[in-house]
Amino acid sequence: MTFGQYLGMIASLVGFALAAAPAGAQTAASPPPQAESPASPDLLVFSAGAYNIDRNQRDSAELGLQYRNGGALWGIFHWHVGVLGTTLGSKYAYVGPLADFNLGHGLFLTLSTAGGAYQRGGDYNLGSSALMFRSGGEIAYQFDTLSRLGLDFYHISDGGMSSRNPGEETLALAYGLAF
Repeated sequence: MTFGQYLGMIASLVGFALAAAPAGAQTAASPPPQAESPASPDLLVFSAGAYNIDRNQRDSAELGLQYRNGGALWGIFHWHVGVLGTTLGSKYAYVGPLADFNLGHGLFLTLSTAGGAYQRGGDYNLGSSALMFRSGGEIAYQFDTLSRLGLDFYHISDGGMSSRNPGEETLALAYGLAF
């Protein structure tokens, strides 16, 4: 499957999710973006996507699992912990803060950062450090069940700790199961 076909599939799934939203929610006036309350649900997030999308070499797929705590830590911030693996054998485990912003009409913007342990498989060389940092954002639709479906885009790199620091970008489809 080409990258364009992959993006088309993701866009279709997100469009389907948005079309399934209640009609009243789509026509209501949109409130200004605001931070979500401390009562946000805990989420178990499953993701699948394209790892290292900005290079034409050693492209691989990625699967991830993440837990997002619903309780606020410092005002609007929550925490998340996750693991991911690629089809070429790279692995990453991380923990860090995130913030949810309610954009209205069931849409949420989630900004996150994290640090963690990285083990390179056959993927692109990200540098000599085993400590890597992850930063990114997700746009997601929240269903009435509080579960979410969205697109997650993030960057992983060693933050300049080694002389080689190319980093990588991932685009993934994410489903968060509320509990």
